[in-house]
Amino acid sequence: MAHAIMPDTETTARFLQTSSDRAYCDDCLTMLMGFASAAEAEGVTSDLASQDGFVREQGECCLCHEREQTIHAR
Repeated sequence: MAHAIMPDTETTARFLQTSSDRAYCDDCLTMLMGFASAAEAEGVTSDLASQDGFVREQGECCLCHEREQTIHAR
């Protein structure tokens, strides 16, 4: 059975795919995408990380330059 993607997840996926050379932390994605909280962003990025085409790993966020858990498109 295919995994259903929430609308916020689809929007975030499209954003990450258009900037595949950049990694973003949950805090910065919260601001960029308008999530209610970093926890909501984390839920979406964790969901994306379970799908082909996305990597969630420790790295430097392209916006805040903090070393955090980040996500980027492959």
